[in-house]
Amino acid sequence: MESVQVWDLTQVTEAEPEPKADANSIKASRGAIYKACYSRQSGLLVVRGDERGVSVWDIARRKLRQKVTEDLVYRIAISSDGKWVAYAEGLPQFSLLNVETGKVTTPFKENDRRVESLAFSPDGKTLYTGGYYYRNRQRVKQDYSIHLWDVKTGKRKAKWEGASSRITSLFLSPDGKWLVSNEPTQSLIWSTETGKVVARDRF
Repeated sequence: MESVQVWDLTQVTEAEPEPKADANSIKASRGAIYKACYSRQSGLLVVRGDERGVSVWDIARRKLRQKVTEDLVYRIAISSDGKWVAYAEGLPQFSLLNVETGKVTTPFKENDRRVESLAFSPDGKTLYTGGYYYRNRQRVKQDYSIHLWDVKTGKRKAKWEGASSRITSLFLSPDGKWLVSNEPTQSLIWSTETGKVVARDRF
């Protein structure tokens, strides 16, 4: 699918239980769309598809606000206020886009780990990343930890241990008190105050 379809959920009623699609869909990629992140506060949508790069769209105006990087991007995230976009290109690094200025922060190095997941804290001040050694030729101990980064300074603030496999996705609770990390065989719930795992669900 090459377009992003916008649905009006305010029109859902008992008589009309199905949401209606907006006629003005957004053609956000020349090929398939694999990932989309939305900031309700800013009305911005970030899209990653077959096309190389990351595109930022203004939903209300149906306009492309900006596009960054010509590389193939694997992971994307947008802060709740829409001021920051993080993206990873499958390398041991990730980048930050300041949406207001259009400037991209020098790639953050992840110590040879491939960045597999990204998530912003609700206040947009912290970025959480999960990764693993993609080509572990030296057979060193795998690093499945979660790293916390200061968005403004670019410095790593903390490192959480407790995951047992590569983390495929990260999600923060609206109040920022809890972090959910997903692995191929389990999900973990972390306390953001202590950085410790408080619950585990295997599947």
